[in-house]
Amino acid sequence: MLRFDETKSATLNLRVSPMFKKAVKLIAERESRSVPNALEWLVIDYFEKTGLSEADIRKATTKGRSEVAHARR
Repeated sequence: MLRFDETKSATLNLRVSPMFKKAVKLIAERESRSVPNALEWLVIDYFEKTGLSEADIRKATTKGRSEVAHARR
């Protein structure tokens, strides 16, 4: 199971539509989560549903454009 357990944190600034922001806030409220935690939870859920792994993340960050992303086109 994918986990984001690093003790250090990184900042991620996103520019999104107001509707997207409301949608994420709604999900967070319904799941009793903070917005950052809800986003993390959604990413983990996506990885579990699609079969992606931590190894895929490492490939994507070391090679620039990942083979996984390229294969999905």
